[in-house]
Amino acid sequence: MPKKRKSGGKSGSSKGHYARVQCSKCGRMVARSKAKAVTRRVSLVDSRMYSELKKTGTIIQTPSTKKY
Repeated sequence: MPKKRKSGGKSGSSKGHYARVQCSKCGRMVARSKAKAVTRRVSLVDSRMYSELKKTGTIIQTPSTKKY
């Protein structure tokens, strides 16, 4: 069967060995260059307190990175 991609689906220049990271959905170990990282900002407080803190100019969100 022919190979679909020369790179094997990995990004980067060398396409050699990369450290492995764990998938957030299924727990499978995937090469770091092959994993898709999605960063979202997550609120740490409930909605009532959020509006009060937003008026004062407080940063109340933190980035959360998931790898798929």
